[in-house]
Amino acid sequence: MKKFFAKLVAVVAVLGAMLATSSCTEQKGDFIYEVNVDFFDNFDILKRGFDQAFKDAGCDLMGSYWHLNGEKNSCDSKVKNSFLARAQAIDNDRSLISLPLDLKGQTVTLTAQWGSDKYTLATYTFQK
Repeated sequence: MKKFFAKLVAVVAVLGAMLATSSCTEQKGDFIYEVNVDFFDNFDILKRGFDQAFKDAGCDLMGSYWHLNGEKNSCDSKVKNSFLARAQAIDNDRSLISLPLDLKGQTVTLTAQWGSDKYTLATYTFQK
């Protein structure tokens, strides 16, 4: 009987842990996005080149950050897809940024923040 109760307690503990970490809880709120570059981007030439991507995703400009309100997975997916599409477009056509920079081998990173949780959504390394 002791073994049965010990197993029962273990099963309940495992189920409780699974429910606590389950993705069933929707994370909604305000999300902040930022483009970071791995080189000196004087006057934010490349960063400003991504403005259209954020506008396309429905974001609002807040200083040098972009804001989107909604459900985490939906917001992150929209912004990430738009960011990667814009990075590819800039890689293929430098006229999309205000000055034609030599970007081959340079990396841009899209970071997101929800509350105090800051995380990387995507990176892109320029090929051309």
